[in-house]
Amino acid sequence: MRYWTAVLARRSMVGLVAIRTARNPARTLQILSKWGRDRRCLPLRLRPHLLDYIEIHHFMASRLGRYPNLQAPRDFNDKIQWLKLFARQAGMAKLVDKVAVREWVANRIGPQYLIPLRDTAERWSRLDPSALRAPFVVKTAHDSGSTVIVTSDDPHSILRARTAITRAQRRRYGTVGAEWAYRDVRARVLVEEMIGNGTVPPADYKFFCVRGEVKLVQKLWGRFEGTLKEATFDASGSSAALHVDPTNAHEDGGPLPGNWQEMLSVASALSMDFEFVRVDLFSIGGKVFFGELTFWPYSGYYLGDQRALGGLIEVDNQFTGRTAPGT
Repeated sequence: MRYWTAVLARRSMVGLVAIRTARNPARTLQILSKWGRDRRCLPLRLRPHLLDYIEIHHFMASRLGRYPNLQAPRDFNDKIQWLKLFARQAGMAKLVDKVAVREWVANRIGPQYLIPLRDTAERWSRLDPSALRAPFVVKTAHDSGSTVIVTSDDPHSILRARTAITRAQRRRYGTVGAEWAYRDVRARVLVEEMIGNGTVPPADYKFFCVRGEVKLVQKLWGRFEGTLKEATFDASGSSAALHVDPTNAHEDGGPLPGNWQEMLSVASALSMDFEFVRVDLFSIGGKVFFGELTFWPYSGYYLGDQRALGGLIEVDNQFTGRTAPGT
């Protein structure tokens, strides 16, 4: 049963919702009743909203024990669910595609901000063998969390990376949690240069942005060294009095990168067309590198200070459906 559940969930939202309903029909009835109430004051339509609405509510109830407040969202998770449903801008699928987004970024801010790309292919066996010389970073284009860092050319390291990437390619990302923009992205493989010292990844700076304005910066480091550490800043670089993820070790983030103002400018330029987006950047040797765009961090199921994070975003009904230039 678990195998077929996974297969159906990967294939379609219809299959996933059917399984959710079979497991908990009473919850689905509650959700449909809430749909009727929400529909009186929100621009909900059967297509494209109903299946995603049901999945959002099932998933949030199973993860957080409650349903999202969509009529008057206040905390971060509720606002992310609202954005999934109503801030559906043309071209977002291209922007979450780790291969396709490179062209958009190059056109918007210049190719110098892109991490050098060694190769991309439909599957591992079609990658150029010369691209697989350590150190390198390999990931799939269609999901989140599939990144594998390879620092050694020994066969075990290469096999481990290949196995992880092949497994990730089999998964249709975006159904669970209703992260709809990912659902039709091709599951390509891409190999990038490893920036930094070649042994551990550099610190990751995540810029939480609202229509081009940087509201919060989360610095993460130590991801592959045993303990993931976190520090938060406002746009001025001052320490922020909130933590994004309570499971991380909260520490002093140290001095700001010397190119902090450039990082702010890059984040602003990449986010100006969106109600909310997280822009991930790196600073290496005085250069800024683009990581990715994330429209729904943690799929909107954070465990941190939700009211404080939610205060960063003001949902704007007039913004709904705007098409981002150049997408």
